[in-house]
Amino acid sequence: MSFVLDCSETLPWIFTDEAAEATDQLLDTLQNGAQARVPALWHLELANVLIGAQSWGRIDQAGIEAFLSHLTSYAISVDVETIPRAWTKTLDLAVHGYPPTTPLTSNLRCAETSLWQQRTGH
Repeated sequence: MSFVLDCSETLPWIFTDEAAEATDQLLDTLQNGAQARVPALWHLELANVLIGAQSWGRIDQAGIEAFLSHLTSYAISVDVETIPRAWTKTLDLAVHGYPPTTPLTSNLRCAETSLWQQRTGH
């Protein structure tokens, strides 16, 4: 089994006050050998949030390092097509494939997920 993993779905694994049943299930799925696919921006998003959380005292450097080390034990791969498609097919799908009232950022995330699913058949 494989699924697309977003930064916002990853953070509750370290910030348990943000956990929900859905994010717990994703973690369980990964722990049971599933493959997660992430957009190319995922690593930068995650690092940015962790740095911000550190500045607010929610996590220390050792906690960041332990969490990132723990993530490396899971089958997480980067969608290498994120960047080359971002300003072409993904943008086009976001602009023309979803209602105009939906925020563009949500459209881009949905479009990227849809493109990934179309490409992989998942």
